[in-house]
Amino acid sequence: VDPRTGAALTNRVQVTVTAPDGLTTDPLSTALTVLGEEDREPLLRAYRGARAFVRVLPLDQPERDPVKDQEPPAKP
Repeated sequence: VDPRTGAALTNRVQVTVTAPDGLTTDPLSTALTVLGEEDREPLLRAYRGARAFVRVLPLDQPERDPVKDQEPPAKP
């Protein structure tokens, strides 16, 4: 949900944040998800010790389910 509008997100951005505490990671990951590419880095730099992994998926690429897409284990 985009906190600016209350509407569901229509972009295909996934963000994982690590930081010294959860009170930082949750809102920061949401903000980084809705911000444009040029605004993400300045915001992240404002939080000492925070790191982010941002994944932007093309709109025409279907989202994969990592559990369903796994190869079955090889039989011994």
